Amino acid sequence: MCRKEKFASLAYVQALQSQMSFKHGAVITKGSKIIVSGMNHSDRTSTLGQIHSSVHAEMAVASQLINRYIRKKTTNRSEYKNYLKKYIIWVVRAPTYKTENLNNEYRNSMPCKMCINKLTTLGFTKIGYSDNNGIMVVTNLNKIKKSQLSSVQKKFSEHYKY
Repeated sequence: MCRKEKFASLAYVQALQSQMSFKHGAVITKGSKIIVSGMNHSDRTSTLGQIHSSVHAEMAVASQLINRYIRKKTTNRSEYKNYLKKYIIWVVRAPTYKTENLNNEYRNSMPCKMCINKLTTLGFTKIGYSDNNGIMVVTNLNKIKKSQLSSVQKKFSEHYKY
């Protein structure tokens, strides 16, 4: 199993545990080591200093990483970039239908523009996500078109500030 497949399958396991309509899972790695994992959830929560009614998978794992590891190294937010550029976030969306056999079938999990902006601001530089064909794409965050909106963001776009 190659590196992309390994991390994608672990993110997929997380996605299957999500209770949301669109099941996203994510892991953060450094080299070949998995540091944190998580999924999107609808719990009203404070993530990285902001209150959200739901949390996207990539933001959930970024918050875990910062709270568990980075804050032990520094409490100065401007220094986060020095640490976070060494990590890669892997995001996968699992199918939502329950009747079909789920054989690691990935759906498009490109991060929304809100997540891209937040992750870039924090200092993350690389992300791996599943595309429309179920293939894992690894790229720099600054190369992703920043116009992607999640389905909820499209529905309630007038309430979002980017």
